[in-house]
Amino acid sequence: MTIKEERTREDDRKVTSEKPNFSSSINIKERKNILILDAVSFSGNTLRIAILKYKEWFPYYNIRGGIMMVDDQLIENIKNDNDFKDIIHEKTTTRYEILFPWGITQVTGESKRIVKGLDSTNYPITIQRRPWGTVAILAEQENFSVRILTIEANEQISFQRHLLRDEFFISLDENIGLEICTELLEGVTDINDVKEKKSLILEKGDYVLIPKSIWHRVKASKDKVRLLEISYGIYDQKYDITRLDDVYSRTKLDGLK
Repeated sequence: MTIKEERTREDDRKVTSEKPNFSSSINIKERKNILILDAVSFSGNTLRIAILKYKEWFPYYNIRGGIMMVDDQLIENIKNDNDFKDIIHEKTTTRYEILFPWGITQVTGESKRIVKGLDSTNYPITIQRRPWGTVAILAEQENFSVRILTIEANEQISFQRHLLRDEFFISLDENIGLEICTELLEGVTDINDVKEKKSLILEKGDYVLIPKSIWHRVKASKDKVRLLEISYGIYDQKYDITRLDDVYSRTKLDGLK
């Protein structure tokens, strides 16, 4: 059977399927096994809810969960959370996005991948969530970093500046909006008071250097876009960034958010 789930809030989820009617020839007090199979899971919460419901329906059965593809987040949950002790799994995925017939599912937290070179050298890639999309960290050293920013359709990063690094942007897609302001904006607290803000459109292959202290913002239009970011200088995510305006209310938060 297929398990249906109702979700009204993050902490209010329940199974809405009808209790299955097994054959009357089965003695329910005999030890029987039920395996609930999930194709892919990142946190395991949906499967845990289903297991708890089946244990309520069939207290004399051995209820277990099986997952064909799991994320590292769930691997840690299985190790450390007793509620996951009845879940078995087959494979760990390092993919950040998985395509299903109904759309794309994304990992809800940080994801890590390993790319192997011809000499078997491991090259780690970290993918981090942002409210506007994702940041894929391809390389990061003390004074240099390479990242790919993926901005979802109709989303935008904050109007920001960096105090410790220059950014070299290369457009990987068409129609990427870019706002730039060379004013220092000392004492300005409202984006509407910025008079010298310039708007540009980057086409695929265009590149631009944003020196430190220059205010800027990148926007996507109706399509998801990607931007290669090469940073020169100290990449201090906590203290380097200053935001004047942000649609996600992060103006007083550091660059880790």
